[in-house]
Amino acid sequence: MNDIVWHGDGPVLTSDLAGRTWRLPVDDPHPGLIWSDGRYRARILALDHVAAAGRREPSAFARPSLVSWARHGTRLEATFVPPAWPGLNVRAAWSPTADRAGFDLEVQVWITSTAVLRRLEIAVSSLWWRGTDNPTDRWAYQVEPRDAHAAALSYDGREPAELLQSLTTLPVPSTSPHRLAPRSWPVASPSPGSIYIEMVQPDDCARRLIGELQEAGADGTSWTGYALFGHDLEKGVVLRGRIRGCWIASAQPEEEAARRYDAFLNEPPPLGP
Repeated sequence: MNDIVWHGDGPVLTSDLAGRTWRLPVDDPHPGLIWSDGRYRARILALDHVAAAGRREPSAFARPSLVSWARHGTRLEATFVPPAWPGLNVRAAWSPTADRAGFDLEVQVWITSTAVLRRLEIAVSSLWWRGTDNPTDRWAYQVEPRDAHAAALSYDGREPAELLQSLTTLPVPSTSPHRLAPRSWPVASPSPGSIYIEMVQPDDCARRLIGELQEAGADGTSWTGYALFGHDLEKGVVLRGRIRGCWIASAQPEEEAARRYDAFLNEPPPLGP
C-alpha cells in the first residue's frame, strides 16, 4: 500500500482519502481537514480552542503558536505552544485509519512550567454545512458529560454567556466513563449509501457538545465539539486523546457503526512519542 498520504511542502497539505481531496492548513487558526464540493462544505477534526477553569482561548492555535510540523510516515504532526498559556504544549497528529476509510486525530498535551492548569480541556470540532447555510447563525447545543465533574465544567466560567443561553446539559450517566455512541452525518457521503461517523474514547472526552441550527430548513448543517481531558495538568503529566472520523457503507449503518466503535475501543494507542 502506498504510504504517501500527505502532499505538499506546507504549511498547507492535501490528502486524497475516502473519495475526496482534503486540505489541512497547519497554520490556520483552527487547523483541521477541509473539503468542499460547492454543495456541502466540511471542516472536520479541527483544533478549536483551549479552556480551563474560568478561562477560554479561541485563538490558542493561531499561527504564532505553531512551533513545528512534520510528516512521520502516514502521520502529520503539528506542535503548538499557545503564548497565553506559558509552558503548555499541544501536539496534534492526523493520520489515515488502517483501512483508509477515514482519519484519526491524536491530541497530546504536557506542560513545562510549574503552573497547574485546572480542568484543562482541548476542544476539537467538526462542522458540516450546506453551501447556502451560514454556520455562524444561531445554534442550540446539547452537552453529553462524562460524569458529574465534567457536567459542571460548562458552568465554571469557561463557556461564553451566549453559548450558555442556548445550552442544555443532558443527565449525568449512571456509569463512568460513559460510552458515547458514534455521531453520524448522512449528508457527508462520498458515494451513495455511505455516511460519515465520528467516535471518541470515553476516558478521553470530558464533554461532547452537539450543535444544531435553530433556523428552519437547515437540514444537512451540523456541528460536534469534543472537550478532551477535563483533568488538572501539571509538570510531569502527559494527557493523550483520540478521535476517529470515517465513512461506512452498509445496509445496516447503526450495526456497522457499533462494530467499528467496538473495534476502535479495543485498539492499542499508536506507537511513538
